[in-house]
Amino acid sequence: MSNSSQNVNVRKLRGKFGDQIVYKVRYGKSYAADVPAPSSKGPNAVQDKIRLKFKMATIWAKAVLADPAKLAIYKALAKGPMTPWMLAITNYLRPPKVEEIDLSEYQGHVGDQINIAAVDITTVKSVSITIKDSTGAVVETGACQPDDIGLFWVYTATTAIANLTGVVVTATAKNDAKHSGSLSVTIA
Repeated sequence: MSNSSQNVNVRKLRGKFGDQIVYKVRYGKSYAADVPAPSSKGPNAVQDKIRLKFKMATIWAKAVLADPAKLAIYKALAKGPMTPWMLAITNYLRPPKVEEIDLSEYQGHVGDQINIAAVDITTVKSVSITIKDSTGAVVETGACQPDDIGLFWVYTATTAIANLTGVVVTATAKNDAKHSGSLSVTIA
């Protein structure tokens, strides 16, 4: 493998030239190497799973971008080198994330509010909450509503809990690809 960082003809050149040479850049230096031989082994189970996930992401992205309204959203969100296609694939592959469960207004009374901060590449479609007591029994579960400015998802408690010690609050966010991300907080 030859290396060159001075030659203007191959500096920072990448890719395959015919079936003879592959150009690579590693640590700021350009290299020319033989084209690697294809593997004689087939894909393993992990590789098959990853390939299926990308296949599903491709099918989903095609369907989403075929809808003019959704395409407009993805075009508006695509910045720099990110295309709507890349953004749709990424949105499928990355689930939404629950960043925070704010329990400052929750005292275990009916009507207390719990605020959830959830984010996604495009939009969080829904957030649900489950509250379990210290024994693990479900006390209540339900859907959260977006607040007036779209900063938090808000859940209003419907069941009173006398002792909050050991209570676990779990919030689950879903995106338009129907993938979900969760966060749990235990009250001390």
